[in-house]
Amino acid sequence: MILHALYDYYQRKSADPDAHMAPPGFEWKEIPFIIEIDVQGNPVQIEDTREGDGKKKRAHAYLVPQGVKKASGVIANLFWDNAEYVLGIDTKGKPERVVAQHEAFVARIESLPTSALSDGGVQAVLRFLKGTDSNALPQYAVWKEIVEINPNLTFRLHGDLELICQRPVVVEAIKSEGSVESKDGFCLVTGENDEIERLHTAIKGVWGAQTSGANIVSFNRDAFSSYGKTQGANAPV
Repeated sequence: MILHALYDYYQRKSADPDAHMAPPGFEWKEIPFIIEIDVQGNPVQIEDTREGDGKKKRAHAYLVPQGVKKASGVIANLFWDNAEYVLGIDTKGKPERVVAQHEAFVARIESLPTSALSDGGVQAVLRFLKGTDSNALPQYAVWKEIVEINPNLTFRLHGDLELICQRPVVVEAIKSEGSVESKDGFCLVTGENDEIERLHTAIKGVWGAQTSGANIVSFNRDAFSSYGKTQGANAPV
């Protein structure tokens, strides 16, 4: 009953344009730096979105594709991530892992449907990722700090107000994307048959939980998995 009430509340709030509620498939994320590129993929500037002084600096929050759940493996977010994934720069002394991270970031974009890949902004990002001059970025004043703190970055096409991940064709592609690992099932929240999510992103800010976030429900032993069902299939939402 509580989950269903929360579901109904989300539906009401997401329909309110003033609620600042992220639609399905997206989240509000603080992005400290935005790489602005031209249509050829050349960097124009790196925008620092942070405000405040010293350690009190706070980055602006943007509506971006929902982040993936990360553990020890290599898995990339779509159009935004930390500097190791986005730029392939080694900040922790693990060059081989960084190569894999950057390749995963590029591959995630290339996995979008053709309708999105043909978009000029998406093509510009891919040109940047595959052909940018490594000497072009260190010229910017914020570069040293980016290497030091490994912050989240994303992209904007020069002359646009919206981020590239917010372009209409990209938004439609994200909405139409279904998890390749999800299966149809009976949702315990809505009471409807639909695609069941295998994993859910962790929720940060939960009292008593780890700073990395808390899970709504989890199963860490085989005995907790009913009828052999694991992960999301054992608590279908």
